[in-house]
Amino acid sequence: MKKTIQLTILAASFITVSALFVNCASSTKTGETIAQEYETNHTDAKKSIPAPNEIKTTATPVSETRVVEQMDQISNMHDINSHHNKIQTYQTQKSEKYKATDQSTNYSNIMIEAPLYENRLTAPTIAHNPVHNLKLTKDEPVSTFSVDVDTSSFSQIQQYLDNGQLPPKELVRTEEVINYFNYDYLTPSTLNSPIALNANLIMHPFKANTHLLQLGLKAFEVKKEELPAMNLVLLIDVSGSMSSQDKLPLLMKGMDVLIEQLDEDDKVSIVTYAGRAAVLAEGISGNNKQQLHKIIHSLNSGGSTHGSAGIKQAYDLAKQFYIQEGVNRVVLATDGDFNVGLTGVDSLKTFVSKQANDAIYLSAIGFGHSGYNDAIMEEISNAGEGNAYFVNDYNQARRIFSEQLPSMTLSVASDVKVQVEFNPQYVLEYRLIGYNNRRLNREDFNNDKIDAAEMGAGHTVTALYEITLQGDTPNVDPLRYQNEGQALSIPTSENTEIAYFKARYKLQLNQSSEKITLPILNTTKASNTDSLILATSAMQFAENLKSDQTQKSDYDLILNWLANIDNSNSEVALLTNMIHNAKSLLIQY
Repeated sequence: MKKTIQLTILAASFITVSALFVNCASSTKTGETIAQEYETNHTDAKKSIPAPNEIKTTATPVSETRVVEQMDQISNMHDINSHHNKIQTYQTQKSEKYKATDQSTNYSNIMIEAPLYENRLTAPTIAHNPVHNLKLTKDEPVSTFSVDVDTSSFSQIQQYLDNGQLPPKELVRTEEVINYFNYDYLTPSTLNSPIALNANLIMHPFKANTHLLQLGLKAFEVKKEELPAMNLVLLIDVSGSMSSQDKLPLLMKGMDVLIEQLDEDDKVSIVTYAGRAAVLAEGISGNNKQQLHKIIHSLNSGGSTHGSAGIKQAYDLAKQFYIQEGVNRVVLATDGDFNVGLTGVDSLKTFVSKQANDAIYLSAIGFGHSGYNDAIMEEISNAGEGNAYFVNDYNQARRIFSEQLPSMTLSVASDVKVQVEFNPQYVLEYRLIGYNNRRLNREDFNNDKIDAAEMGAGHTVTALYEITLQGDTPNVDPLRYQNEGQALSIPTSENTEIAYFKARYKLQLNQSSEKITLPILNTTKASNTDSLILATSAMQFAENLKSDQTQKSDYDLILNWLANIDNSNSEVALLTNMIHNAKSLLIQY
């Protein structure tokens, strides 16, 4: 099926609501000159961008996991028994290191000192305390949340570390760090059933007497050449604040990559705004690459922001060139707050949400280190049932606009929700790691009027639960007066369910959802050790960044665990480098 993509590029910046005129298309160069310069300076954008290295699928299988008393250790991965013993020894030493007895008082074991951060831009606030999210299974056996496929948090963390600074803790969203990476999950075989469920259970590699439950969702994969016709509207910010090299110039390079992915059936519309909105292209065919490159490279930044007309024009163009059974999406590219001249962020979210109901979705692409409002852009993309990305360099631009083009543009399932019910006979406590702004009420799972996130073609979503099994040391003491100390009768037979994994999703334009389920048994095996190691390493890295008590040796534990994967994997190399950078910014204690 040929594509018919309309790309509406809206260039948007969000500083104030004044209305200075900006001539976005002014250029002293002719179209022929620009095209020649593009041929010379941007030939790399025409190349087929190779896919990132796949997570190896030939790793040694993981042995059965102990659920009650004697869960087997993971086998054949550099003596994992020794790894866990080291963790227990280290945690004991770490605890003693920060405790002291004040001889002048009757108080003992007073915490007197914690590691300090260098180069953190914002002052530390309340220390991250994972116990706050801890749930007792007997009281709350059900956990419900919307999936999250955004990666903006990860890219901004990378930029902070590259600039020699630790990121603000509030910027670190653990689920986005985990979900930046690709994992080797079972893949759906048909678009009619576009999501497959996966589950793994292992001993926690960084915390004694605890286990990790890894849940994975994989969306149906579509190759770039198999994408349906697309109608994309690019909304580009060209205000004065976009002038720095990591903003509009980088955006242009990213658009060059995107343009090279289009073909004759794709349509591109381009809208810019600063002091006023300007439509620079309406439904240009994707094979007219020279004209599209010329328009992109004619953009100039200047003036202040007035975006309400711009975003309305973008959606008007999306409707004008709407493609039945195709991709219809607005791509918003900006450097900061979205002060669009509507009545506020809530009005903007309502507006884009209504468009999403008509299958016109929105993705937000952020540029620039200074002034970027991460929280607002995530809210807007969520309302538009799209994704929030952040581009910090050209490699990231290539990843988004080439390698991830199918997942960014083609939604295969919308309103994707997850619900997990834990069996209290096996699971004493649990904690969902991350997803703090994605949590839902139990009854929301079956309510098709409750919005949730979409999953694009090939997307993977990973969620990790820390769980304490019956018989292990609990994190909280039992209540004295409610007989919580009485031991349960723990089943010992195999193939007994310890949890029940459910997901709901809607096919495009469907108003009712479909449900899929996966029982998690006490004999559940890890299907791919490399994916497990990568996911747990990314999780612990993010948790360390949010903690005020992280030491350099905490990062060493992650590096040792991550070393079980071949470092030739580009994603492993990236995470390893970021961990080293974060470690170097800590004061040693």
